[in-house]
Amino acid sequence: MKRPFVLRVLALVLCLTLFSSVSTQASFYILNGVRFEEPDQTDIKLLLDGKEIKTDVPPVIVDNRTLVPARKIFETMGAKVDWIAKERRVVISGDVKVELVIDQKEASVDGESRTLDVPATLIDDRTMVPVRFVSECLACDVDWDPQTRTVSVKKPQGDFTHTLKKISYEWEEYEGRLRIALSFDQKNVNFSSFTLKEPDRLVLDLDKTLLGTTAPSPVETECPMVPSIRFSQFSKNPMASRVVVDLTEPAESAISKTADGKTLYIDFQYQGDRIYLYDDPPTIVCGGAEEDDLALEQEGDIVTVTVNKMTYDAETLNFDNEFCKSVKVTTKKNKSYLTIRLTEGTKTALSGNRILFWHGDSEQLSDLTLKEEAKDLLVVIDPGHGGAETGSVGYDEDGEESLYEKKVNLQIALRANTLLKDIGVDTYMTRMTDTDVSLSERAEIANKKDAALFVSIHNNSFTSPDAKGSEVLYGSEEVLEDYGISGKRLAELIQEELVEQLERPDRGVKHTPGMAVIRLSKMPAVICEGLFLSNPEELLMLKDPEYVEKQAVAIARGIVRALNEMVEYEPPVENEEEEE
Repeated sequence: MKRPFVLRVLALVLCLTLFSSVSTQASFYILNGVRFEEPDQTDIKLLLDGKEIKTDVPPVIVDNRTLVPARKIFETMGAKVDWIAKERRVVISGDVKVELVIDQKEASVDGESRTLDVPATLIDDRTMVPVRFVSECLACDVDWDPQTRTVSVKKPQGDFTHTLKKISYEWEEYEGRLRIALSFDQKNVNFSSFTLKEPDRLVLDLDKTLLGTTAPSPVETECPMVPSIRFSQFSKNPMASRVVVDLTEPAESAISKTADGKTLYIDFQYQGDRIYLYDDPPTIVCGGAEEDDLALEQEGDIVTVTVNKMTYDAETLNFDNEFCKSVKVTTKKNKSYLTIRLTEGTKTALSGNRILFWHGDSEQLSDLTLKEEAKDLLVVIDPGHGGAETGSVGYDEDGEESLYEKKVNLQIALRANTLLKDIGVDTYMTRMTDTDVSLSERAEIANKKDAALFVSIHNNSFTSPDAKGSEVLYGSEEVLEDYGISGKRLAELIQEELVEQLERPDRGVKHTPGMAVIRLSKMPAVICEGLFLSNPEELLMLKDPEYVEKQAVAIARGIVRALNEMVEYEPPVENEEEEE
C-alpha cells in the first residue's frame, strides 16, 4: 500500500531549517533581534508533486535554508497542526508526530529527540520550518531550481507496505550481548540478510520499506565488535531500505522478531578475553578460551575451574542465583582460576568454554543406571532451529503469534542436557542460545566430535489443527555395528518414553533417511517431534513448564536406555564353512 504522505511531508516541512521572527514586507528581516538585508523573495514557489502550494506567507531563503509555513503545508496534506502559544510549541500529528519549539534546536519526531541546524522560527506570525530536513526523513526528493526560484518536493514513487520508524540498540557489557532493534509500523516485514567482507559487515535489505526514522546515520555503539549501524533508503523504485551493521571481525548473529511481528531483533554475542555471566540459563562463559583449555574440579559446594592460556582480570563477580553464591577470579602466570561457591545440591559441568549449573534432582531417572562403559560415549543434543529460523509458530485465539518452536526446543534441550549430565552421560549441545546453526553444521559438529548418538529436538506443526501426538524420525534401519544400535531402535526407545510421559497419541516412528541432519550424520540419528504447535491443546502444553519437563525427561530416558543397549551389543558371529 502507499502510506499517507501527509505526515511524512508534515515532518519534512517541520524540520527543514528553523529560525526566529522575520518580516517579508520589506527588503530586510529581523532574526533574533538582528537586521539582515535580503532581496524580495515573494517570487519563491513551492511545488508538491508538481502542484504549486499557495500560502499567505511565501517560502523564504534564510542563510541558504528554504523555510516554508508549517500549518498551510501540513493541513493541505491532511495533518493536524496545533499551536500551544504559552509554550511557543507546534505539534503536527499525522503519519508521524513532530513537535517543535520556536527558537530551540531540539525537535521531537515520533518521540525521538532530533537536533536541527537552526531553531524553528516565526515569520509574520507564521511558523516556518526547513524543507530539506523533513524531506530526508521522509525519503522525499527536494530540488531547487535557481532560475525559476522553485522548491520542488516529490513524494516516494514506489509502493511500500512498511515504514522503518526506529533503530535502537542495547549493549549489555557484563554479558557481552548486543541487541539491535528495528521497529516498523506494520508487522512481518519481508527482508533478506547477507554478510560482506573487507570490511566485515552484516547487511539487511528490507523489501517495500520506507525509511521513516529521523535518526542520523550512522549510529555508533559501545560494543567492540559492532562499532556502528548504518541505514539508508537503498532504493525508491522498487522501495527498499538497507541496514548495514559494521563489524570489526566476522561474527555470528541471530535475527528474530517480536510476537506482534513489528520489531526485528539482530543479536550478537561478543566474547572478548573476559568472563561473562548469563542468567537464562545460568551459565559462565570463559571468553577467548578454547574447549581444551578448561579443567573443572568440584569438592562439595566449591568448584575450581582452571583456564589455561588466559589471564583474566582478578575480580569477585556478582552471580547470585539459585545455583551460585559467588565467583572469584584470580590469575597466576599464564592461567586464570575461577573459584565458585555453590548453593546446596548444585552440580556443574563444562560444555565447550561454558560452565553449566543445575540441581541434582533427576528423580525421574532414578530407576535407570547408566552402565560404566556408556559414560565414555558422547551424545550430541541438537535444539532445532534458532536465530532467524523460528521453526513452527503457535498462534493464540486472536491469530497472534504466541510461541516460536525454536524457543521451546531450546528449553527442552537444555533440561534434557542437565538430566543426562546428572546421571553421568557425556553430552554436547549444538547451540545453547538463540543462534543460527545450519543443518550441515549440526551434523558436522557430531561427526567431528565422533559422537555415539545424535538427537535433534523439535516440535511439530500441520495445516490442520486436529493433528496431534508424538513421533520420532530416523534414518538407519539396520544396526550400525560401530555403534551397536540402529537409528530405528533409538527412535523406538525415545518414542516409548514420549508417549508414556506426555500421554498423547502415539504417531509411531517414521523412516525418513532424506532429512538433512539424519542423512549427514555418521552415527545413529533421530529427530524427536514432541507435540504440535498447530494443535490448540498441545500448544498450551508446550507453554507449560510441566510439559517441557516431561518431554525433556522422556528424551533423556530414551537416550540412557539406548546407551546401555549399545554397550551390551554383541555383533553376530559369522558361520565358517568347514573345510572339505
